[in-house]
Amino acid sequence: MQRWLLLAGVVSALSGCDTLFPEFSGKPADASIPGDGGVSDGGGSPMIAGVVCILGDVRDYRTCATGSPGILRITVEETREQTMTDITGHFTLALSTKLDVATVAAIDPSGNYAPSIVPMRLSNGVANNVALPVVSQQTLMQLELANGVQDDPQLGTFLGWAVDPSGTPVAGVSTGNTRAFYDDNAPNSLSAGTSTHQKGTIALFTVTPTSLMLTLTPPPTAPLSSDTFTVPIRSGAVTATTLVLPPR
Repeated sequence: MQRWLLLAGVVSALSGCDTLFPEFSGKPADASIPGDGGVSDGGGSPMIAGVVCILGDVRDYRTCATGSPGILRITVEETREQTMTDITGHFTLALSTKLDVATVAAIDPSGNYAPSIVPMRLSNGVANNVALPVVSQQTLMQLELANGVQDDPQLGTFLGWAVDPSGTPVAGVSTGNTRAFYDDNAPNSLSAGTSTHQKGTIALFTVTPTSLMLTLTPPPTAPLSSDTFTVPIRSGAVTATTLVLPPR
């Protein structure tokens, strides 16, 4: 089955933000995960609200923490609406129309962080308490240098994490993509290979816009099924999302 979007997990470290990327699968689901103490998103005016978080270790989406990233611009591609965060990265963006799916960008005018693209599914036109991860330009350049990648501003970068429906990273997930990198032993380190390691990280550099299709196959011992995901890719930006494998 091919899914348009893909989701994310609970990040308890994010103060006031109960989800990292606002859904656990391609199925229509409330952005507030049932049972996690989140606020229901249904019934209100169309909007997206949350915070920009700084990814401390690209291998692990759970290291995304709130702080003071500065004032960033938040945009929604489908409606072309935008707003600015406050100094701590918090934002509320009213939408003129209800969307089922949104391609949200977090753009740092200062250039300290790479532009971030986060695909998300909304519930009744609303996504509340979401967090948009950003990666520092320095970290991105170090990753490219360490893996022999030459930056091309016309191409994009993909950073994803294979997880189960609870948000736990899954090791041994193959992509069949020979250009993929996976989590290595040290923080902010990636290496070539054939499948994910303990953090579930999958990274691709110099990806041609405007979309990327990945078929993930978990190890035979995992109680999970294979699935195919399609994610947006934009020039000069990092697309970040978890890839949730359904139960077998």
